[in-house]
Amino acid sequence: MSASVLKYQFGMNARLFELTLAGITDEEAVTQPSGGGNCVNWIVGHIVASRESVLSHLGEESVWPAELVRRYERGSAPIRSAAEAPASLSAMREVFALAQERILRGLDGISAEALDEAVGDSTRGHKLAFLQFHEAYHVGQLGMLRRFLGKEGAIR
Repeated sequence: MSASVLKYQFGMNARLFELTLAGITDEEAVTQPSGGGNCVNWIVGHIVASRESVLSHLGEESVWPAELVRRYERGSAPIRSAAEAPASLSAMREVFALAQERILRGLDGISAEALDEAVGDSTRGHKLAFLQFHEAYHVGQLGMLRRFLGKEGAIR
């Protein structure tokens, strides 16, 4: 795993994240999809919360308080209304952008040796690759939710 590949992949995620969220309002972001699943607000919060792990692996400073990270962790309750949403879509987009800056900075400064370092049952590079894949999966969900909200697809 190389830092340049990770940087490219996180960059692609960031571009698609912004394209997909363009024109979605806070009210639309809490609309529950029919048939189950989470709303845009929860998925965006989950992506931002997951970036905390990326930042940690890169030795970068956190961008979000622990209580917000917990609110958007896997298995947390769905968000069904704007009143239940602890963060607005615009605020989360700003935090995502800040995390992106820190991720790119961290990847610019990480050595091949640090990426190969053992972390649990894997390596730091493999953990980062998984987290990037996890994020891409959820960015794809946002694309489907965008269509559910009656908007044109973000990628044409």
